[in-house]
Amino acid sequence: MHARQFPLSCLLAILLGGAPAGNVSAEEPEPAGRTGSPSSRYYSDLAAVHLRHKVYGQAVECLQKAIELEENSNVSADHAFQLAKIYLEWGRDTEAEAMFQYSLGLTPDTSSLINRSRELARFYESKQMFDKAEDVYGRAVARSEGATQRGLRRELFRMHQASGKLAQVIAAKEQELPASEDAKALLNDLAYMYRLSGQPDKEREAYQKLAGADPTDQSALFQLAVAYRDSNEVDKAVQTYEKLVKINPPAEPYYVSEIIKLYTNAGRAADAKKWLDQLVSPQDLETAAGQARLARLRYELKQYDRTVEHYTRAVELAPQPREKEHYQLQLARTLQLLDKLDEAETICKELLGSQNKSVTHEAQVIIGRIHQRRQSLKK
Repeated sequence: MHARQFPLSCLLAILLGGAPAGNVSAEEPEPAGRTGSPSSRYYSDLAAVHLRHKVYGQAVECLQKAIELEENSNVSADHAFQLAKIYLEWGRDTEAEAMFQYSLGLTPDTSSLINRSRELARFYESKQMFDKAEDVYGRAVARSEGATQRGLRRELFRMHQASGKLAQVIAAKEQELPASEDAKALLNDLAYMYRLSGQPDKEREAYQKLAGADPTDQSALFQLAVAYRDSNEVDKAVQTYEKLVKINPPAEPYYVSEIIKLYTNAGRAADAKKWLDQLVSPQDLETAAGQARLARLRYELKQYDRTVEHYTRAVELAPQPREKEHYQLQLARTLQLLDKLDEAETICKELLGSQNKSVTHEAQVIIGRIHQRRQSLKK
């Protein structure tokens, strides 16, 4: 629907009772790379200025005018979406809902439609208007596919949990499963809902069925390994990670790291060392990348003294200044965690001379945290 065909002025008059903004010259040149009419963009930019200063009424009036002047319905949808978020920040929920709906009505079937649908669904959920949220999520799921669709379905299931409806949804999907034409997707949904509802045995059984139906299904195998891990079935989790290593050799370092963490947390040091030797060869230990890989693993295992050892060695071996600075930042963060504040500060002060702005910024952040920690230790 064309933006000018929608009776927006009537809608906004009902919601706002505001006076229309003044006119702007249509002769103003449009900046390169921007879509929409110059006059509409002028009011949109002016709205952004008002919003920065929390002058909500004037920001609303400017965006109202931007929508009225805009010939391109897609751009008009953008303005309406921004207006909805301003109303939400302003605490004007009725107006926010109306503008979310208006924006959706103009948005084409693109990723923007999915994201805006999600925003509206979350708005309804925050107001405990669960039926409306479910309807919006349902329409967004129908318009999406792949990973986006799976993510939306999971948001929907979390909402069911919040509304107390999850058990009902699980029961309905369990009845649907035997005759389902897409049993794989349904089992994935059920497994996730079993996790949400605290049914680890059923979750594990669902992933076992998925992995049994397709032994190359990496997602199912990974989730099964996690389920085994969470139920302290260490050997079964390791066996599942081993299958993943065979299926996806490039990801071997990650899976082996998970195995090492499993054995370490279970107190099985000998098994952990065997896999550690596989993760990092003697040749790797002579490289900065190999030392850093070990440092990250030690950090996840909360072995911070060993983390410091490996990052210190990585700094020494780093072939390029940029790589060295990255490892110095990681080393400083770990030293700060160990309350070795002087050592951490010395490293960060050295990094303040870096040519890389992101490095200097991170160094300044760590120095700030060091000062805060010193103050807390004095109290």
